[in-house]
Amino acid sequence: MQRERSEGIMALSSRLTWLCIVYLAFNSYVLAEELYKIEGKVIIPNERLTDWTIDTKILVDGMKYIGFLQNDGSFIVHNIPAGSHIVQVSTPNYYFDPVRVDISRSKGKIRARKVNYLQPSQVSILSYPLRLKAREPLQFFEQRQSWKITDIIYNPMVIMMVLPLLLVLVLPKLLSTSDPEVQKELQNMNMLQQSKELPEMSTFFQWMFPEGNKGKNAKKSSGKRR
Repeated sequence: MQRERSEGIMALSSRLTWLCIVYLAFNSYVLAEELYKIEGKVIIPNERLTDWTIDTKILVDGMKYIGFLQNDGSFIVHNIPAGSHIVQVSTPNYYFDPVRVDISRSKGKIRARKVNYLQPSQVSILSYPLRLKAREPLQFFEQRQSWKITDIIYNPMVIMMVLPLLLVLVLPKLLSTSDPEVQKELQNMNMLQQSKELPEMSTFFQWMFPEGNKGKNAKKSSGKRR
């Protein structure tokens, strides 16, 4: 029993030593990695309140790294590793465009550019240190639509009623000319069209009363037989 206990204690101690070695190696790697800082300034034009800096935060990669503003709007976010990071301004009253900050691993050179989700290949370089300017104030309520006269004018029902009236009133004035020859030609054209369009009375009655025509035709045929 004692021998088994001693073997278990030795195995546990060996595992703990290996865990300590791995932990120390990981810490040495993290400490050996060089860390950088992201700095800049937040600008809100025409802002009357002086305490807006208290409610404003700088978020790097979501909430992985957080920075706070000084009284003049400047900020510094420390302990940022090399790589590509998204910097956003979190404030309750204004909207800011996000910025991508690239930190090179070899030289530690910092480059800032706009974030374009629709066209990632399009690169728009920004100045560094960052100057983050508010784009627009946030709208928490929708503005109530007011009544306008254009709502009636552009109504489809009104357009369908007004357009025929305009055509009836305007077209005769456009067609009427002071030249008598042109008026005669127009009248002749109208008469020709009416004469062509109007059918003969006999054909009209035959079309309206086909049964009567059949009876008349039958009587005529019987009379002929007699």
